[in-house]
Amino acid sequence: MAIERDFIRLAYALALELHDAGINVTSVGVEGSEDEGIASEELGCVRRVANAGAKGSEDEATAPQCRTLPPIWYHGDRTYSLNGDPIVVTIEEDYVLQAFLEKPTAMTKRDLEDKSGVTNAPRVLTALTERYRGVFKLAIRRPGAKGQGGYFIRVLPIISQT
Repeated sequence: MAIERDFIRLAYALALELHDAGINVTSVGVEGSEDEGIASEELGCVRRVANAGAKGSEDEATAPQCRTLPPIWYHGDRTYSLNGDPIVVTIEEDYVLQAFLEKPTAMTKRDLEDKSGVTNAPRVLTALTERYRGVFKLAIRRPGAKGQGGYFIRVLPIISQT
């Protein structure tokens, strides 16, 4: 199972690299697993995420239609990426992202603040969606109202090359 998760992480990263090189990938996955294939629409989501920084682009408008939230990749030392371009985030943003790395489930405001140690997590998430040319916006789910599903970000560690 851990090997399959590692493969999927690498597959997402590779899909982004291939997209940047102009190569079309239709699906990736581990045959016979629950992640047997990331369908072409899911890879289309990855491609839209890769272009998410382009304000006003068609990709920016269609990306929220993705079935699952794209992952935010953790590189270490407060450095994260969504589209392959590492960004150093603020200390508070790092605390919130680390909370989702450690507990990959949806959380209420109270749970998120307890887990991260941040006193106003919704403010931090709003800032995270607006800073850095809005690149992280597509990967952050906010409930919109109390009792509407909680906050969620899929944060995955980049696999070390060493």
